[in-house]
Amino acid sequence: MKTKQLQFITVGMGLLLALLLVYLLVNKRSRTKILYNLGMEPNENKPGYIHNTTPNIFGKVTRGIRNNNPGNLRISPTDWKGEVPSDDKAFEQFDTMLNGIRAMLKLTQNYQTIHKLKTVRGIINRYAPPIENNTSSYVANVSAKVGVGPDEPIDLKDEETAVKFAIAVFESENSVTFPAEQIREAFYTI
Repeated sequence: MKTKQLQFITVGMGLLLALLLVYLLVNKRSRTKILYNLGMEPNENKPGYIHNTTPNIFGKVTRGIRNNNPGNLRISPTDWKGEVPSDDKAFEQFDTMLNGIRAMLKLTQNYQTIHKLKTVRGIINRYAPPIENNTSSYVANVSAKVGVGPDEPIDLKDEETAVKFAIAVFESENSVTFPAEQIREAFYTI
């Protein structure tokens, strides 16, 4: 009797493991997050991905790209995943572009959850304040690329919205268009 129970349990565990494996193969978000949390980052050397030596439309490698910080996050007390000691006195540096993208996505999601900023205008006014930026132009560009009015609510925990938002911000910051798939991989790690 005990042998049959043990066989039943073994077969059941095998089936459960097989179902989990199929789920992970089909569900890219879960697979990416699990691998990332195990310290195995997605392949950043895919054709078309932006790297810390990619020039912008003017042929220059911007500070944000060079620092693996396409959102140009300023140095802060926040301990970002992948943050490395910065040669730059004003802006964070990251070990990989994936971690730099992830930090910007996480920061803007925090603007929504902690600071209750729900619109492109609200988020960009905090992210790129008028003291240092042409914020009204920035808001107009990001709103247009996301496909919403500047004062319409958005949800940066929604994958497609976050991807469009990040692409627009990174274009504004660096004059470089990131592929959606590269942003998506970072989004999956949050």
